[in-house]
Amino acid sequence: MKNAVSTQRGVSLVELMVSITIGLLIMAAILSLFTSTIGVNSTYLRATQLNHEVRSVMAAVARDLRRAGYNGTNFDMPAWRAYSGSITDPAADIPLCDEGATSELAVRYFLNDEDAAQSTFAYRLNNNVIQTRTGETGTFSALTDPNTTEITIFALCKEPSNPTDPEKARTIRRWVEGKCLEWPYFRIEINAQHARDPKLTTDVIDGVLLRNVILTSITQETACN
Repeated sequence: MKNAVSTQRGVSLVELMVSITIGLLIMAAILSLFTSTIGVNSTYLRATQLNHEVRSVMAAVARDLRRAGYNGTNFDMPAWRAYSGSITDPAADIPLCDEGATSELAVRYFLNDEDAAQSTFAYRLNNNVIQTRTGETGTFSALTDPNTTEITIFALCKEPSNPTDPEKARTIRRWVEGKCLEWPYFRIEINAQHARDPKLTTDVIDGVLLRNVILTSITQETACN
């Protein structure tokens, strides 16, 4: 009996090279997709971190500004100023929005009705970092992390009152019982970029209406308008 002749044969060199090439192309595509996914996730995490930090700082500043001037039942006190400015005429220290803005702020208020003294909280922009301080004196500490967040704009201004069209005015003044009451509307803007990826930016704008302020420097009704 003759032995059966096998018809099987091995893979040729050309076929082997083609198979390897196809495999490498598939692996390259998978690796590219994996790398792209990691990059997108990293960018998303950085953007989320940037937005979270800026919005947290905005919330802190707005909270303290909103409480400025609180003094139990007596609102007859200076409430805000530029932290290095005069406390005697606070309304002059924060510029009107159509005239400019400031990058520093100090507010004063009683934490509760039992407080024996007013508490002061200050904020400022210094070397692309928003800093905060508690008290009239002392050392400022960083409120934003310079390793991740660079603050490019920290601007505060007061919307002007509008005697010609009070309905459109955000800052409101009223003469009540011999005193000039003002509900000033402050505009706060914080613009920032990620320290490791400057292409990632965010701009947060908020407004705060104060209700605890009496302008003691105005003693005549005609000047209150």
